[in-house]
Amino acid sequence: MKLPWNTEELEERIEELEQKLEEEKQDKESWRNRFKAEEERRKELSRKKQEAEEELNRLKDKQDKDNEVEEEEEEWDGTFENLDYNSARRLLEKLSTIESGGGELVSIYSPGKLEDHRDLRSIKNSITKNQYSRIQGENGFVAFIDEELGSFILKVAPFYPEKFSIEEKFDVEPIMEFFKRKKYFTLVSAGETYIYTEKGGGFEEVEVLKSRIDREHGKGGFSQGRFEKKREEQIESHLNEIRQVLEGLEGEVYLRGQRDLSKKLPGKFVGGFDPNRSILERFYGLQLGRSN
Repeated sequence: MKLPWNTEELEERIEELEQKLEEEKQDKESWRNRFKAEEERRKELSRKKQEAEEELNRLKDKQDKDNEVEEEEEEWDGTFENLDYNSARRLLEKLSTIESGGGELVSIYSPGKLEDHRDLRSIKNSITKNQYSRIQGENGFVAFIDEELGSFILKVAPFYPEKFSIEEKFDVEPIMEFFKRKKYFTLVSAGETYIYTEKGGGFEEVEVLKSRIDREHGKGGFSQGRFEKKREEQIESHLNEIRQVLEGLEGEVYLRGQRDLSKKLPGKFVGGFDPNRSILERFYGLQLGRSN
């Protein structure tokens, strides 16, 4: 019996359709892989975009915080207030209890001009520009600085050596140790000088030296030379009396008052004093400046 179709042609047609079907399957698989790759690429782009946005927000937050800190710091007008001895000790004791795990607490001891400090470059690199502006140009101070706490700038008689540190705690020990130990303070002026012993805030008068010293001559003329010579002799006599007492003392001697006279006496000159302040406050000349 003869079939109405050609078997050979039918087989070729089937083979052709099967091949076409296979090609379509391969195309479908290819498109599926492309879609997956595109989907992964879009997910990666989305992730990177999210990370970039988060980083941008962090930077904006940091910038806003820095601007706020700068604005707060600018509120300080640079003035210092007199600080009594007991308040200074309490402040130092509080500062000594502060700890930072990151070792970010800055302590600066500058007995002279800050610009002459041997660690000036390190100081500038360790604090902000605004924080540095608070101490720039200052002479004879100790500063304790932290980004969050702000700056505590303590003007005090320069009995301490230069120092700079960045540690987990503020270095208040040199001042606290000096407060505790016995020493002598001499308040020097022409014709009237007081010598005291002081330890831990307690003090006693050791000697009062008073001499007659004529006031400076202001008229001029031939008699002025003789007058000035006599006055110089009176001052030298007063200085000799002071020397005799100071040379008999055992311990550290610090001089406050007239520079020209103090430089001629044994001991360390640490500046003038304010006669309107209490005796103890004249010794240390404590003043505090604080900024955020």
